[in-house]
Amino acid sequence: MLLVVADDHNLFREALCHYLRQSLLAPEIIEASSLGEALDRAAATQPDALLLDFVMPGMDGAHGIDVARQRHPDIPVVILSGNMTREQMTEAVRRGAAGVVSKDLTGRALVEALERILSGESVVAPMAWVEPLSPPAEQRGEHGEGWKHFNLTPREIEVVRLLARGMSNKAIAHSLGIADITGRLHLRNAFRKMGAGNRADAVRIAMRSGLFN
Repeated sequence: MLLVVADDHNLFREALCHYLRQSLLAPEIIEASSLGEALDRAAATQPDALLLDFVMPGMDGAHGIDVARQRHPDIPVVILSGNMTREQMTEAVRRGAAGVVSKDLTGRALVEALERILSGESVVAPMAWVEPLSPPAEQRGEHGEGWKHFNLTPREIEVVRLLARGMSNKAIAHSLGIADITGRLHLRNAFRKMGAGNRADAVRIAMRSGLFN
């Protein structure tokens, strides 16, 4: 497996690359510090994925995703960030990012998120939300509490919120002090009520409906 990891914060990038190399993924990694450098490296090597910081030289947020997708439409783009708003995360996925991964995730959760992305799943794995200065229109008025019509139980709400933090099923169960099979049952019931086909769907639906307000 070959990854291009681009981030202009050298310390974070070096720490992330070291952890990934020591993980079960054990990828070969090419490092970059700007979007242009990352895209040039990708053109020369055809990596399995591009991991791009959301804010770095040449990136310009969501527009940088457009540039990356135009240059390399067949390479999954994963956005790394510690301070994206919900709107920005949703927009990143709409622009074609295969996933959005918070820098605040634990190393294990980050690797799990990458594994799911590389297997073809769309993943949004934030550790903590950063609110926009002005809530979007759909979060004001009746849509802000749209999640209530799903009739989720308090436990189902808990498991969906932990899911959105990038936790695996096992980690969710451990965090709540319940059996693994019980945690999976709560997630399955929540997915059914929300009309979610998979984990990424559940997170996107929860984001749109205001579950994390």
